Amino acid sequence: MTAQENPEKEKCRILPDSREHRAIAGFSLGGTAAWYAFIQKMDYFCWFLPISEASWDDGESGLFGIWDSDLSAKVLYDAVKEQGYTADDFYLFVATGTEDVAFEVATEQMKSLLEYDDVFITGKNTSCSMMNGGKHSMSAMNTYLYHIFPALFGNSEIE
Repeated sequence: MTAQENPEKEKCRILPDSREHRAIAGFSLGGTAAWYAFIQKMDYFCWFLPISEASWDDGESGLFGIWDSDLSAKVLYDAVKEQGYTADDFYLFVATGTEDVAFEVATEQMKSLLEYDDVFITGKNTSCSMMNGGKHSMSAMNTYLYHIFPALFGNSEIE
């Protein structure tokens, strides 16, 4: 039984039961999971935070998009359209560091993604943070989250 089916349960809920109040974040391979949620589950989440990773989805086997930023960007763009969403319906925060093993694939993918500027709009719904000297580490991830969290759920401007 869901909260919608049980009004008494809904009264106990602190946050509304809506995708606008749900985020998915992941670091490294967890970042890949956040990308897959973006591709397949936008009905469940509005806020996506893939950290230190690029999408692997190539639209077929799901494994080779990481090596082709233009292809993976197209898959991500098509996913938004196929799920019936627009630039007004999601927020994407991507973060990596210049010394991170994922730096090249993540930044190349973001460059390709931003070419689809009717859906991925810097400062509106899309943000890419790159930390100078940031490595593939929990310390770097904590720094990214520290800077991303204030903007979650519309609490401040996306930079």
